[in-house]
Amino acid sequence: MAEIEDIISYSIPHFENTLSEGREIYEFIESNITITTVGVTPIYSKEGYLMLNQGKSRDVNIYRYKVSIFQGSDEEYKGINTEFLLQSCYSLTHSFEKIKLDLIRLFKEMPNPATFLIRSNFTVPVSHTLLPVAKRILIREISKAA
Repeated sequence: MAEIEDIISYSIPHFENTLSEGREIYEFIESNITITTVGVTPIYSKEGYLMLNQGKSRDVNIYRYKVSIFQGSDEEYKGINTEFLLQSCYSLTHSFEKIKLDLIRLFKEMPNPATFLIRSNFTVPVSHTLLPVAKRILIREISKAA
């Protein structure tokens, strides 16, 4: 039993340091991200498209998102599911609005989708860093509109 207590006593400070470091990274990334709507935003924004752009890159990763609501014992929780659709490239002649129109033509099941653009000031790993932060920011933005 004493050995288990020693292991726990040794581990707790390491966990706390790792959690603190993770919080700092999250806050730094969040402070260097902007979110904007692309085109006209419909009333229904619980599903649509999420565009991610990083740094000086012209590449745009496009995801389809859908908000889910989970009922807890005392309150509601929102989750968001994303599915990678495609990668596009933006330019002066191929703007984010044009990319949205291309998506509407390509995926006809959503004729007027809510579309959000999240831009990061620098380049970070998408799936492990940018996307989780972007999802939380998107949930916050959708909750404000509702």
